[in-house]
Amino acid sequence: MVGYAELEKFERGLLDDVAQAWTDHADNLRDQAEAVATQINALGDWTGSAGEAARSGLADIKTLLEDSADEIDKIPGKVEVAADAINSAQKKMTAAIDEAPDYLEVSQSGEVDISAKRGSPEEQAAERRELQDAIDTAIKDATEADETAAGDIRAITPTEVGIDAGSDPGSTAKPIPKPGSDPEDVANWWNGLSAIEKENYLFSDSHKLGSLDGLPIEARDRANRFVLDEHESILEMQRDHGSPEDSLVASNKLDGVKDIQSFLQDHDDNGYLIGFDAENLDKDGQAIVSVGNPDTADNVATHVPGTGADLGTAGKELGRVERLQGQADELEENADNAAIYWLGYDAPDNVLPEATKAGYAEDGKDALSSFQEGLQETRTGDPSHNVVMGHSYGSTLIGHTVAEGGQGLPDDNEVVFVGSPGVGVAAEATATPSVEVEPAVDKLDIPKDQIWATRAENDAIRATPAGTHGDDPTAESFGLGESQVFHSERTSKWPLSAEAHGDYWDKDSQALENLGRIAVDQRPTTD
Repeated sequence: MVGYAELEKFERGLLDDVAQAWTDHADNLRDQAEAVATQINALGDWTGSAGEAARSGLADIKTLLEDSADEIDKIPGKVEVAADAINSAQKKMTAAIDEAPDYLEVSQSGEVDISAKRGSPEEQAAERRELQDAIDTAIKDATEADETAAGDIRAITPTEVGIDAGSDPGSTAKPIPKPGSDPEDVANWWNGLSAIEKENYLFSDSHKLGSLDGLPIEARDRANRFVLDEHESILEMQRDHGSPEDSLVASNKLDGVKDIQSFLQDHDDNGYLIGFDAENLDKDGQAIVSVGNPDTADNVATHVPGTGADLGTAGKELGRVERLQGQADELEENADNAAIYWLGYDAPDNVLPEATKAGYAEDGKDALSSFQEGLQETRTGDPSHNVVMGHSYGSTLIGHTVAEGGQGLPDDNEVVFVGSPGVGVAAEATATPSVEVEPAVDKLDIPKDQIWATRAENDAIRATPAGTHGDDPTAESFGLGESQVFHSERTSKWPLSAEAHGDYWDKDSQALENLGRIAVDQRPTTD
């Protein structure tokens, strides 16, 4: 919505620049199409199936570039129409203010006040109403023009065009915050954009917007779906034309891409892609996916996976999140519940030696803290009940995040340590028996009653050497207390089982019910 202050300061030239940038972008795509045509002609002497395949592939690219340019050509005219309407509304508002009696004053919010008594109260009130109506009408007309143009641009998405926009046709007057910016600053930046500006940025800079904590979930979802489509194409090329090693890595990531796409299709009305990055083959990739909208949900649970988590395991982790959200719905059917799969960090690839190191947790704690802060900034309505659940090394990451001196989590966030090898804190050792030892839990900068922990009796994580990541949070010596440690049943006859380490989300299990209880702000069963 356009406000009084925005309309008063509106500069027609900014939207003219936006329209021209889109025109230039379409021209650039046509130049690229001509260059591809030249390449096709140069391959005319290459005979056989390989030559035909090369020419056919380039012809497809040429057609895509030309079609994209045709779609983008529709945008400048729509921006110009909006610019004309907003400019006209501004002129009418300015004229009404200039012609109004000098005893009428307009505040920065567009409210008209009578600053001095002159003539009859009735005449002054009528004059005030007339000016207020003129201002309100101008703002309404400008807002309608802005939102209409934004809707027209929204209908011409990068997915429809078929390629990444690849340039910056958005207004440079309000540059995009840098990666890692404070979520509050990001939220203020986004809220200060007009509808047209938001659509321009979503079209041209989806790869920059999708990772910004502090952007509304629906905006991040739109941006990241563009990114996913683009990265899928890149991965397919790397799989088909890369080295054997690169091809294997790309294939693994594509498995995760397919799982994420399937999940979003299954949850068409309430699935959100909040983060995605799979382009760099040297990294595991990242994905943040939610069932339910965290901006509006009553209860929000964030699931942080542990050792071995990468895009290739997305399907398994999304299944856990899906069952967690379903359990929450069963327990609180009248509440709006959201569950998030958060692979926003580089998890250890293997138990040994990677998972014994604290570096992965140290490197990821800022990202987890920022994400949770971002959820607070984009929240609409009453505050939600938020829980961050860490499985295996994911609990270690949470521990480092909430440890004294860490980035921390928003107030009232609860944390759950599931099958934890330790959360990075340990009780202080002392050689003096009379000196009371400070329990490990006191080194976490979060109230004890907001911390929960569970570890199945036959979870193989129990084989973790003592002290690897501090103390076991379910142990009495940790200091959490029996009321905060809840029961998870054995799932096999074996004394220690690798499968048991991942069975906490099994359907109809007591562990899953307890996780669901915590997610909806109920107490779990502790025995």
